Amino acid sequence: SEGVASVYTINVSSDLELVGTYNQHQSLYISTNEWHQLCNETDQPLKLIEIQYGTNCIEEDIERL
Repeated sequence: SEGVASVYTINVSSDLELVGTYNQHQSLYISTNEWHQLCNETDQPLKLIEIQYGTNCIEEDIERL
């Protein structure tokens, strides 16, 4: 909802790959079991809205580092 988010995923040949940068009002779909990393690479605050959906939406399935 505010700021710029950089989203990375795993690429077999280069380890990390930038999926893209996302500004206010943009969205991104991340598949089940797809590793991803969200970064704030600016000096501005980043606020986002995360929505999980499906048959088993529990916080315990998220690994935070």
